[in-house]
Amino acid sequence: MINELTKHELGLLIETEYDEIAQQYLRYFNISSLSASYLFNGPPGIGKRYLAKLFAKLLVCESYQANCSCQSCLNINNGTHSDILHFDTDSNCDLNDANHRNHNSDGSRSIKICQIKRINRISMLSPTTAKYKIFIVSNINLMTPEAANALLKTLEDAPQSTIFLLIANDINNVLDTVKSRCHIIEIPPLNFQKIQKILSKKFQIDDHVASDFAILSRSRIDSASQLANNQENVDSISKIFSELSQILNAKTIDRINFAENLNSIYRSDPVLFHLILNCWEDWFRWHLYAMNNINIAPSFFNKNSSFSFNNIISNLKNIAYAKNQLAFNVNSLVSLQILLLRMQGSD
Repeated sequence: MINELTKHELGLLIETEYDEIAQQYLRYFNISSLSASYLFNGPPGIGKRYLAKLFAKLLVCESYQANCSCQSCLNINNGTHSDILHFDTDSNCDLNDANHRNHNSDGSRSIKICQIKRINRISMLSPTTAKYKIFIVSNINLMTPEAANALLKTLEDAPQSTIFLLIANDINNVLDTVKSRCHIIEIPPLNFQKIQKILSKKFQIDDHVASDFAILSRSRIDSASQLANNQENVDSISKIFSELSQILNAKTIDRINFAENLNSIYRSDPVLFHLILNCWEDWFRWHLYAMNNINIAPSFFNKNSSFSFNNIISNLKNIAYAKNQLAFNVNSLVSLQILLLRMQGSD
């Protein structure tokens, strides 16, 4: 695991790369026309939380500079600033009932109304040291409908000294009325070169290795840093690619058996399951790129020249179809059996 010091140092490197975006918005909004709420939208793991924290720094820091060493910025880095508050699915709520679940340890995957009620209460309090009280709320796409409606009332009634920085991985799952109250900021992933630069500098690894991690992470800095920091993560991904090769050459009964194993992973470890499907997609995309002389693939990738264009496209479509079926709660075992039986190997 990345220790706290490394997280802080990594955060500063990421903030440096995102600083240009933040400064552009600060020039665009003068202080008198700041919105009460901003919604940062983008794929998971690309650094939206780092950017939201950078926005908070720039709003409370008198110098409006990234990597500042003033007391306010140091407190934000340490997570001790009294006016910069972070909320997520595991955040505390105001209920003191002994029978109420502890959201910090119950593995909750949604933001509930009891948690939003705590935000509602605190948002009405005046800032203690800064000009603004800033709430950074992650995963708002995971709010229950009741929580979303409760947050909507807060966005409408919050005092001028309160600013919300909301973070979503999928804006389509955010209540329309909540979106209408926010200034939406679409966050692009950092490009391969920037992620490579961050990894090379922080973890002191070769540029080619850093480039591999950037590609494997799909330009998601959180995933790339985890790969760079833990060899076990790299070994797990290598195993995924090895198993895919076996599947493409397997008989029907073996594919059915693997579908059952994959279904068990889907039920017990959704993060690993989606990593597996994403790796499969990437493997076929790299073949597609290679066919068109586009050099976007990790150094260990060896193109299988016997794959046809039609087979690659068919496999990509089948993976996308399976993902879509699972998103609509279709029987997972049947969906994965169909996927595995439809996967086409080399000609």
